[in-house]
Amino acid sequence: MGSMSTPAASANGGQVLLLPFPAAQGHTNPMLQFGRRLAYHGLRPTLVTTRYVLSTTPPPGDPFRVAAISDGFDDASGMAALPDPGEYLRTLEAHGARTLAELLLSEARAGRPARVLVYDPHLPWARRVARAAGVATAAFLSQPCAVDLIYGEVWAGRVPLPMDDGGDLRRRGVLSVDLATADLPPFVAAPELYPKYLDVSIRQFEDLLDADDVFVNSFNDLEPMEAEHMESTWRAKTVGPTLPSFFLDDSRLPANKNHGIDIFTGDAPCMEWLDKQAPCSVVLASYGTVYSLDGAELEELGNGLCNSGKPFLWVVRSSEGHKLSEELRGKCKEKGLIVSWCPQLEVLKHKATGCFLTHRGWNSTMEAIATAVPMVAMPQSADQPTIAKYVETAWEIGVRAQLDEKGSVTKEEVEISIKKVMDGKRAVEYKRNAAKWMQKAKEAAQVGGSSDKNIAEFDLVTPASHRHRRRSRWRTSNVGDDNHGGGRVLLLPFPAAQGHTNPMLQFGRRLAYHGLRPTLVTTRYVLSTTPPPGDPFRVAAISDGFDDDAGCMAAPPDYGEYHRSLEAHGARTLAELLVSEARAGRPARVLVYDPHLPWARRVARADGVGAAAFMPQPCAVDLIYGEVCAGRLALPVTPADVSGLYTRGALGVELGHDDLPPFVATPELTPAFCEQSVAQFAGLEDADDVLVNSFSDLEPKEAAYMEATWRAKTVGPLLPSFYIGDGPLPSNTAYGFNLFTSTVPCMEWLDKQPPRSVVFVSYGTFSSYDAAKLEEVGNGLCNSGKPFLWVVRSNEEHKLSRELREKCGKRGLIVPFCPQLEVLAHKATVYGELVGAWVSECGRKRVAAYKGKKLRGAFGSV
Repeated sequence: MGSMSTPAASANGGQVLLLPFPAAQGHTNPMLQFGRRLAYHGLRPTLVTTRYVLSTTPPPGDPFRVAAISDGFDDASGMAALPDPGEYLRTLEAHGARTLAELLLSEARAGRPARVLVYDPHLPWARRVARAAGVATAAFLSQPCAVDLIYGEVWAGRVPLPMDDGGDLRRRGVLSVDLATADLPPFVAAPELYPKYLDVSIRQFEDLLDADDVFVNSFNDLEPMEAEHMESTWRAKTVGPTLPSFFLDDSRLPANKNHGIDIFTGDAPCMEWLDKQAPCSVVLASYGTVYSLDGAELEELGNGLCNSGKPFLWVVRSSEGHKLSEELRGKCKEKGLIVSWCPQLEVLKHKATGCFLTHRGWNSTMEAIATAVPMVAMPQSADQPTIAKYVETAWEIGVRAQLDEKGSVTKEEVEISIKKVMDGKRAVEYKRNAAKWMQKAKEAAQVGGSSDKNIAEFDLVTPASHRHRRRSRWRTSNVGDDNHGGGRVLLLPFPAAQGHTNPMLQFGRRLAYHGLRPTLVTTRYVLSTTPPPGDPFRVAAISDGFDDDAGCMAAPPDYGEYHRSLEAHGARTLAELLVSEARAGRPARVLVYDPHLPWARRVARADGVGAAAFMPQPCAVDLIYGEVCAGRLALPVTPADVSGLYTRGALGVELGHDDLPPFVATPELTPAFCEQSVAQFAGLEDADDVLVNSFSDLEPKEAAYMEATWRAKTVGPLLPSFYIGDGPLPSNTAYGFNLFTSTVPCMEWLDKQPPRSVVFVSYGTFSSYDAAKLEEVGNGLCNSGKPFLWVVRSNEEHKLSRELREKCGKRGLIVPFCPQLEVLAHKATVYGELVGAWVSECGRKRVAAYKGKKLRGAFGSV
């Protein structure tokens, strides 16, 4: 995979542009902290914001450059010139898109080409501008996963408006907390009151899947269920808490205490005042940089603070100070300190601070979590009610002040809430929980933590061609959506290889369940000799150069020669197919291809089609081939070579010589097969996705290594839904694609056998035994004393002697083909103990189909 380079600030590192929402401190500062972490990994961050912001706000300093775009208001008025948010956004898009395009061009001409644009998804036009300039994009969501996914589900049409509660999301396992109407973002609970804010909020998810990466300012332990949904639905990775490194004890980064951008500043001696207060005694009251209280609300809040009996530090912005009465100012002077600004994180970190009364904005919440300060929440709008609910219910680190019948917070409620948090029966619990979450926040950000890993995997310092890897353009439809307008996905397995084709077809069935439209692409010869797989598949043909009835791999005896012919003819006809499908109104969104056909990825990429590599073998075998390709294992591979993989935790078992894939253990015997197996990994990092037909619990270490090294995700076992109890999918018992068929009544024969008595013998559709080996197998079966069902393909039957046939006829049944899964599921062969047996070449599909049988290896991946 594209991992980060050795951490070091490098003047030669790729340039990353950071484009937050202008003049929004709560959006800008998290992105700046993310930029600091990218700088640690060798990248060069540049803050891009409006000319007005840059003219009125000190720059963030090292390691940032700054660059300007226009919002159409470059004079001293800025965003205040247009109080209507919709009108401002339209003006920002018109001027911002033009000036961002000019900036990208000028940076490239100056020898500083941008490698990626990290943008606020409230500015979706930025992604389109970057894409047109050939620059990768990463969306940075500045709100918590719980709020993000609510907006996303509304946008996707899975949650209707207005939202009454979060019950449906809770039942679906998306939210971990029950949300009442009062806990929802007001934009979705009362959309008629906030139509423009609703539109801006949910449109963050418009075409979000077109971004190369999606990041969220949260961390997995804080919102595990919500983070999982964000990742599975929108590929979003958590990278938070994005706070100055000093407060996360992360010594890798230069220690910094400031976010870097402060729209409001001041020089009140609040730290000296705090030094004089008792430990954990002070209430910090702050309403952030956006929201305002009217005079009456400020009176209630101020009197509640005074009546609590606690010393308090109250931040009232200079633009709000005129609303305070002289009487209240005098009263507050006796109890606390009013300032127009404070270094909030330093105040929260101070030993005197014991409670944080806040509007419950996400940045303030993360700061309180990172400093272990219990909270009183007084939410106003946007994401704040939802965050307040999580503070009180999920994380149990504070309370939410209750509203009176007029919808206001009274001074009595302020007083009661403060006393609950600082002196109440749960005060110790709140402090304990706050300390727990502080530790988890630090662990997420420090080396090896969940967020640190996600940042380290952000592959911006690898070649530019890697940018496309996470686009996953085939993941666009809703679960269970039968809409025929779903994206079209082409499935290209290795031709005439049933063990490669059938898993990919089952994967296609699952994509169809998610609303996509799969098309099987294979050679003309295969389509002329094999029944089509049926619904939901279309079929389309390419050429391997052998389209007549001799066709396919049987024509050239040399495997390497066939591969060369397949590439020459297949690449040309695949390109023609993509063009013809697009002209017919059926443009392919993605090509799922067998990596034994690496040319397919290049053809798709040249046509602007996404590419997903599908590996039909187990992770253990895949990673051995991959290590050889990467040069970390030399040929021939020996047990001593792979012992290092076991020691490093990449393999779950130690492998002897007979356990290694023969293609790499004895490459001189099968050089063409060795070359093709290893070459699967050449250029694999250019694929948008890498998928493996296995599952994590089966190969936990191997799957983890495949994901960490090649971004490979397990999607198996890919078997017909009937056999894995997958109710949502249409029940099917057949793969849908069989190169060999038979009319021999093997199922009727099985019905006559005692339970758990039959030995089932099959060597797949590819591997062959010579006559002598078949004699040994056959006589061994007869001598076992067990009834047996032996599959000998029609093209192998001539190797059986008449004597052996007669002997076998007394003990079992020889067939050229059988419905293998049905046979394995039959009561005569299915067992829990070693009573029956299944002898196979251990092809991957067979192991997935039925673990627990006696297995023996013969070839390839065995």
